[in-house]
Amino acid sequence: MNTRIPVILALAVALVLGVLPEAPAQSLAKWKFGIVQIKADTAFEKIGAEKGFYKEQGLDVEFFEMAGDAHLQKALIAGHVDEIETTPAGVIVATEKGANLRMVASFMPGLPHVLYVRKELNAIKDLVGKPIAISGLNALPHLAVVTVLQKYGIGASRVTWVQAGGDPDRMKAIFAGKVAATMSSNEFIPMLRQNPDVKVLFSFNKELPQWVRMTTNVTEKTVRERGDLLFKALVAHAKGIRYAAEHKDETVALMAKLTKRDPKDLDVVYDWFVKGKLINPNGTLPLDGIAWMQEVNIKIGRQDKRLPMSEIVVQDFQKKLVAQLGEHPW
Repeated sequence: MNTRIPVILALAVALVLGVLPEAPAQSLAKWKFGIVQIKADTAFEKIGAEKGFYKEQGLDVEFFEMAGDAHLQKALIAGHVDEIETTPAGVIVATEKGANLRMVASFMPGLPHVLYVRKELNAIKDLVGKPIAISGLNALPHLAVVTVLQKYGIGASRVTWVQAGGDPDRMKAIFAGKVAATMSSNEFIPMLRQNPDVKVLFSFNKELPQWVRMTTNVTEKTVRERGDLLFKALVAHAKGIRYAAEHKDETVALMAKLTKRDPKDLDVVYDWFVKGKLINPNGTLPLDGIAWMQEVNIKIGRQDKRLPMSEIVVQDFQKKLVAQLGEHPW
């Protein structure tokens, strides 16, 4: 018996009735993006996914949230994520030790952080002997505070470091009086109205103007073997940052959704980032800042010698991105 005839007839009927099944859509490539624990400025990282820019690039992006830079860096080296956004200081140290990581862009270079302290502390020297909350040793909240202390002649061993998790958890610790100080985002300033025993001592952007907060970091293997997907991910991220810079209300709404907070408290956070130019829609790598951070690493004993930029930075993707999207008038 010829079994092809019923199949042909079925296809013919389907064509006549217009019910021929659609061909399956092209599958999206998986892309794993490691980010620090969610807070308001996470909106700048996630809005590209919210607006569908990753899918436009053929990517199925998944975000992995971790307490701090050290955790993210370990995940990247182990191959659990494809890219991370962290301070470049740790990336440089890891590369010197053989991890072979690369910075490929910087969409959030500026520091939005302040040092929150208990109300009885009035000067940096008052931190001596006090417990300071950090996300982990050698992560951003630890390294930046160490650098400020050294700026004022105070050794890192003269304070007590308390590992207390990401920004929200560290703020809970200081509000509860479990620690005397912590570095955290400016987005928590409105909460001081309900927590009068805590105040801001200084802004890190003023104390450390050359500090690069975040670069987009990948392994050298990803640059070599998955450069096409990496470029698509950077394009999607850049489009998200550009969209956020031009759509305040929508971005603030996403901040509120992510943090479960009142949008009115987050207007100032958005303005700090956008008006203060703490984001960069072109993803330009701040080479001078990265060079300065190498010197900081060497000074505090984390890095033995200065590495050539060619061993830690790849600018090709960022330049190609700007060529494709155009230079954003930032």
